[in-house]
Amino acid sequence: MSLAAVLDRLAAIEAAALSAYAKHDLPTRPGHYRKGPRAKSWTWLGADLSPEDRWAEVLARPPERGWRHAALADVGAMDGRPGPRLASEQLKAVARLRDRLTSGHPLTPDDVLDALSLTSERSADLQVRVASPQRRRGR
Repeated sequence: MSLAAVLDRLAAIEAAALSAYAKHDLPTRPGHYRKGPRAKSWTWLGADLSPEDRWAEVLARPPERGWRHAALADVGAMDGRPGPRLASEQLKAVARLRDRLTSGHPLTPDDVLDALSLTSERSADLQVRVASPQRRRGR
């Protein structure tokens, strides 16, 4: 399989994970987010915040007061539902693998574990549920 084909498959997995986010009313736009203590949705802060800007956000709106801050891939991990949590894991694994494959660095055992996690039964189940929401309505 060519590198382009592998990257295409990673893009398809990423799209399925973002569909799961959308289905659960979570953001799908790449970037950084915050969520207030009583907010129902996440607020997009920007695509590329510097570490200094992210730290300033945390100081201005501290977690101790109920604020949450996250990059897109971490938003689902903060959700209590299994679909978004799994989608978050997939987004992170895809990003790590894409970075490793396009950087020219050799694959590590952790990279292999990431790839295997993307082909697991749980991941396949998420992709099926996102691809066919009618199936869930019929239950």
